[in-house]
Amino acid sequence: IFAAIPLFYMKQFLVTLIITFLLLTGTAFYLNSIDPAYDVMTLILANALLAVVTFISFNMIYNGIKRKQGESMYRAKIGSTMLKFFVIIGAVLLYVVTREKGMLHRPTIMSFAGAYIIYMVLETIILSKIARTAK
Repeated sequence: IFAAIPLFYMKQFLVTLIITFLLLTGTAFYLNSIDPAYDVMTLILANALLAVVTFISFNMIYNGIKRKQGESMYRAKIGSTMLKFFVIIGAVLLYVVTREKGMLHRPTIMSFAGAYIIYMVLETIILSKIARTAK
């Protein structure tokens, strides 16, 4: 029975991740329809990047929890946080550097930061459920 519980959460995470990706992609198109200054392609690429990094981060921490050693879970959490931090900072810097002067749209960057928070909360909720069942 215990082995099936984390698999359930893994499937739940994947379904939730896909639904979140689709909702945020729809939000990007909606924001562009309200204000054409929003860069839809940048928001969709950022959304895809966040979904992939969140999936990798989830797997790192999930494997740390499965090892049943406290320090492996903490190492996985720190490693996944560093991975997300460097990838996201790199993506924002790439966006800033590739834009022409005066063409930088700050609400697009803030939307990217909002999507990051949404993915982080999603990952944290499901991982905390897994950690509670693993004890």
